[in-house]
Amino acid sequence: MAIRLERTIWPVGHGAFYTEQFKNDNNDVLFTAVYDCGSYQKNALQKSIDEFLPKKGTLVIDALFISHFHADHVNLLAYLLQQNVHVKDLFIPQLTDDYILSLLISCSIDTATNRNIVVALIGLLYSGETFKNVENIYEVPSVNEDKTGDMTEYPADENISRRKHKVAPVVLPYQLDSQIPFWVYIPYNIFASNALLKPALIQGGYTTNGTDVDINKVFVDIQKNQWKKLQGVYGQVFSNDPNEYSMTVYSGRDMQASLKICVRPYHFSCCGCDYPRCHCYGSHLLEQESGCLYTGDFMAKQHDVQLINFYNNKVHHDAWKNTRLMQIPHHGSYYNHKDTLYANHPKVTFASTAVKDKDGHPHLQTLIDVSNKHCPIVIVQDNKATCLRVDYIIS
Repeated sequence: MAIRLERTIWPVGHGAFYTEQFKNDNNDVLFTAVYDCGSYQKNALQKSIDEFLPKKGTLVIDALFISHFHADHVNLLAYLLQQNVHVKDLFIPQLTDDYILSLLISCSIDTATNRNIVVALIGLLYSGETFKNVENIYEVPSVNEDKTGDMTEYPADENISRRKHKVAPVVLPYQLDSQIPFWVYIPYNIFASNALLKPALIQGGYTTNGTDVDINKVFVDIQKNQWKKLQGVYGQVFSNDPNEYSMTVYSGRDMQASLKICVRPYHFSCCGCDYPRCHCYGSHLLEQESGCLYTGDFMAKQHDVQLINFYNNKVHHDAWKNTRLMQIPHHGSYYNHKDTLYANHPKVTFASTAVKDKDGHPHLQTLIDVSNKHCPIVIVQDNKATCLRVDYIIS
């Protein structure tokens, strides 16, 4: 019996909402994965969510991945969870003190609506509260590559047991159930720590003993709406958005599985048409391999080598070579860009932007660099005709 994989890059504008569903011959859904749920064009995202939801019954999301907690990636997560949805496993970046503090500070430069959404979500997760329709929450540990090429983990926070979250495995991929034993999801949460962060907060008075930062004091100031104080700290610490913490996820066949399978695309459309086997440019690349890499706002300019090494190391060997569809990081921003991501193994690339993108994404030089690596580019915007859909037959 063949299995069909439907992979959709939804037209949500400047944000991200990407879904994958495995179905059998009877069109029964065997497994559903979602990556991110946010956009500055909320109406476009809400329409996409509504279209994705089944007309009847409950949508079971087996794996929900959140790349990072910026508003354009999570501001409609609550809307999704308020629908008739049941989430088995929610994967989030490890909630280290550095990560929580950087998120709260970065909220200070966002709009009031967006920062309220993010602060509420972070406060919920950090306090240990959970969502009524989410079974498990996994924190994906921050990892770093040492001089020998081995991966070292950031120590687990002592409060993780209080939060009742689980620690996701680093050296093992997230394995699907027995119905689909040949497919894996591999998250990568790179270690990041800003040396200026805690000194700036201590100088701002967010401390109880003069040497450690008191996160609760940051939350108190936020509740008092004292954002200007935190904006001053942001100006000292970050020269641009703190995107080092964005978690990537590889989705593809398990390159080490003993079971040999054939994965071939039968539908590839980047022009909004509904014709099977649409001959859009770049489809020949997708016929070679099935792997997709979702990158969120990953800071490729600083961490491109670590990303490639992680997906090509002895545990996940050849996952990088198997990647033939890849999200251009940070909506095509040149600040996060590194063209080494597209060398050696040409890919079909995509970027999620708005028709009138407030940040001017994607940057022209990013598009030129990607094109120079012989990688077709699909720009997915807040327009249904730009939806990117790739369907595979697995046998």
